[in-house]
Amino acid sequence: MKKQSKKNCGVKNRFIDFHDNLVLMEDRSVYAIYGIPPAMVSQIDEEGRTTLKDYTASALNKLTLNKNFELYRYAMDLNLFPMFETLSKDFSEDTQDLAIEICNTVLSNLEDSFEYQFDYKYYLVVPLRTAKVSSDLKASFDAGLTDLKEAVSQFFSKTLDYPVNWYEEFETIAQDMSLNLSYLSPVRLKVAETIFVALHPYLRGLTFDKDFEVNQVKNSIINFERPIDVEAGHVISQNAHGKSYSENLPVVYFPKNIAHLHFLELLNNFTFPIDVSVKAYFEPTKGSLSITGQNNRASKRFKNTIIEADDADSGQKNSVMEAKYLSDDLKKAVDAKQNIISYFFVLTPFSKDLEELERRVNQLMEFCAQYQIELGVARTQQASLFFENFPCQDKVTGHKNYRQVSTVETFCEHLFFVDTRLGERVGFLLGRLDQQIASWRGEIQSAIDSSNNLVFTNPFLANKQKVKDKVTNNLHFGIVGETGGGKSFLAKLLFIYCSLIKSRVLYIDPKAEMRKQFEKVRENYLKQKIFPEVVNYINSINFVTLDPNDSKNAGVLDPFNFCAKPADCADLAESMVAQLINSENNENLDFFASFKPAIDLFIEKRNKGERVGMRSVFRHLTKDPDESVAKTANYLLAMSNDSMLSLSFSEGSNDSVKLDSRITVVEIKGLDLPNEGMAPTRAQKKSLVVMYALGYFCIEFGSKDKKETIEFFDEAWFFKTTPVGRQVLKRMKRVGRSENNALGLITQSVKDFESEDDDTSFGKIFAFTTPNKLDETLNFMRVPVTKYSKAWFKNCTMGQCIALDIFGKTGRMSVECPYDGLFPLLETVQSELVSTDNRI
Repeated sequence: MKKQSKKNCGVKNRFIDFHDNLVLMEDRSVYAIYGIPPAMVSQIDEEGRTTLKDYTASALNKLTLNKNFELYRYAMDLNLFPMFETLSKDFSEDTQDLAIEICNTVLSNLEDSFEYQFDYKYYLVVPLRTAKVSSDLKASFDAGLTDLKEAVSQFFSKTLDYPVNWYEEFETIAQDMSLNLSYLSPVRLKVAETIFVALHPYLRGLTFDKDFEVNQVKNSIINFERPIDVEAGHVISQNAHGKSYSENLPVVYFPKNIAHLHFLELLNNFTFPIDVSVKAYFEPTKGSLSITGQNNRASKRFKNTIIEADDADSGQKNSVMEAKYLSDDLKKAVDAKQNIISYFFVLTPFSKDLEELERRVNQLMEFCAQYQIELGVARTQQASLFFENFPCQDKVTGHKNYRQVSTVETFCEHLFFVDTRLGERVGFLLGRLDQQIASWRGEIQSAIDSSNNLVFTNPFLANKQKVKDKVTNNLHFGIVGETGGGKSFLAKLLFIYCSLIKSRVLYIDPKAEMRKQFEKVRENYLKQKIFPEVVNYINSINFVTLDPNDSKNAGVLDPFNFCAKPADCADLAESMVAQLINSENNENLDFFASFKPAIDLFIEKRNKGERVGMRSVFRHLTKDPDESVAKTANYLLAMSNDSMLSLSFSEGSNDSVKLDSRITVVEIKGLDLPNEGMAPTRAQKKSLVVMYALGYFCIEFGSKDKKETIEFFDEAWFFKTTPVGRQVLKRMKRVGRSENNALGLITQSVKDFESEDDDTSFGKIFAFTTPNKLDETLNFMRVPVTKYSKAWFKNCTMGQCIALDIFGKTGRMSVECPYDGLFPLLETVQSELVSTDNRI
């Protein structure tokens, strides 16, 4: 078929000049283009959606004097390479080989999986109307230049002139417009961004250099024009790097009731880019040509048509009745003083491959048909649709079949300016946002493959200044869920990511699993001579095993060995002893009255260079003149011979755990922790004493200096089992922002993150499904508890969680390990049995 070139379309662009977010057009009209930051509203937050729609309607209703407006959702290139380049500046030198390999793998995998990596940006275009137009601006245009070809010809020959300061009288108007649109938090674009937005229809789908394209237009407006062709109903854009194909699909029909349709949100389900262009016009409500006059004439026609349809038992009756109901609704809206708009809604999918574009168009048609939305193919109108849907081109001609009419409030049911992003903008790939409410039934890879909405993580971003839109400065994070949901997988992935950047990282592993697993993977990789960067990474970790049966470990967690501050030493010593004896018993009260001075005495001895420990204190108190104190001291001295307690109670002969390495994993053998909600047994109290010491060990680790530190504490739920444990946890949480310290708790319930006497918050939470704790978890995550939100959470498959980020945004995330070499380090259950593979 013969190509229809742009020069045969009969339509031209009319841009003359740009200044900041202002655009001067050929007919001397001036437009303002505003970037609209989208709001993150999860798919189950009905209250949040309603608020967003109300805000949008309130803002758009203030544009009646401007007579029309334009809305655009453009798929902008998401170039991850500069992001990873920025991240690489924080890579630690000893592990950077693995960090670089992970980032390169992410870039390669995404390039293979998706034609485009994109991010949707929203723009609102408003014509600026003034009572007085500058006489200089008027004089600079010939009133007789009504023919577009003549105007362009004169412009290109430099005979068309305009004052260089044309924008000055519109600056105040544009600023006032920002205030009118304050519900939407509009952003006045800089001139480079304004030019780029205006150029976007020419560039969609192409490979290009943004600065190069913008600078051409800055140099001369003549360079704005780009070659396009139309062939077989497709628009073909091209440059030196190749071609791109697009198709403009105008909406012919929306269903009568679009309440809660949320069309823009539905379009987010597609992994390929779909631009959206909307031209909207406020309809007059008075006069013969007004919407009221049109409606009255239509009502008369409907009456006759309905009678004829009844008489002939016509199949048209349903469609006629629906049209009549719509007409009646509009009449009620006018009577209620609501603003009525007519608008044109165009979807534009694109691809570098023509067959792929046709597949996408077909997929989009089938999808819209499910919601009774009719799209026009418009094969013969592609050229005019292409040019008329440029920003600031407010004349839509010859497309009356695509005209939609509604109130502004109904129009906003499409849910514009909604964001589906989650997580930080610079960081390691952690997973992908899942837009589905239903369950993936264990197919986590299918959930990952179905989404190109990437979630990145950066452990220290919450503590940095000038991070736009963040709602917390707290670096602490929590991972919560029952056994088998995927929290250990995520915890280890986060640990690896945190240890790749310039920071000191400590992982407390009460289950003693990581060392064995990591060393097994290292031996396997060495034998196969694969993943050398992973082998080197494992070699950089200082694995510390605290074995109470090894005399070399005696006292490594003794407060006198590692608590530099006297107050911390005394507090921990008292907490450990209080766990072993009843502090409310009268005899024990006498003991604590003598115990505190004794602690101070031995702190002084330590400061003078003596080797002392908790057993030194107990031995001293056995000679106390108070018989009950001496009795209790003898009891504690005898008990401290226990192998588990020997880690924390000693004579001070051994040094504490050395943390000279940047990355340390501490595991404890033989721990016996109580189950959640159960009172600890005598043996379990001894394990709790060791865990309290580890808690203070984290405090010492995080507060040693102001450099970035991170502690991961697995099985952290045990802190909430006793009053003493709750106090230890409270102290740990308070070592945070001012010390550049992040604490990560891996536990079973969100209740472990909060207490009545402690308001320290967690910046990020990752919640895996716990069926009997749905309500309390959703409440903690600031998600309204409804049947939909409960289903959304409950239907998380293994490897999925609900994530709350530092921007206050919540979404369902599929955790993803992007690098094969890491996967064996993260698996918690390994089996070589063939029959256990559920895929067979």
